[in-house]
Amino acid sequence: MFDFSSLSVSSTTSTPALSVSEIQANLKDMAVAQVFPQGVDGMVQTDTAKFAIPFDYEGAIHWVEVSFVVKKNDFDAIKAEHDYQVKLQKSLEREQERHIKHETKASAKA
Repeated sequence: MFDFSSLSVSSTTSTPALSVSEIQANLKDMAVAQVFPQGVDGMVQTDTAKFAIPFDYEGAIHWVEVSFVVKKNDFDAIKAEHDYQVKLQKSLEREQERHIKHETKASAKA
């Protein structure tokens, strides 16, 4: 889990006030620079702040797309992480149920 106590603010408000779209563009640029400190050479830019990255997987090139999205000011990171954990748990439970159902069918045929 993410350590929310590690978050801190070290910047001040810029003047003049920027528009929402300018702020979002700046945040995306900052995120791209932080996540890809060596730059985005070797990646394909597919949209604003969206990149496709080639990977050699088992002898074939596969593409993984990374997208940077600025969340709204009222974004609740703790709730979002909790919701994801609940979703993940439900997915695991469904997978276990499918596995049990498959085993039950297989043993009924035997």
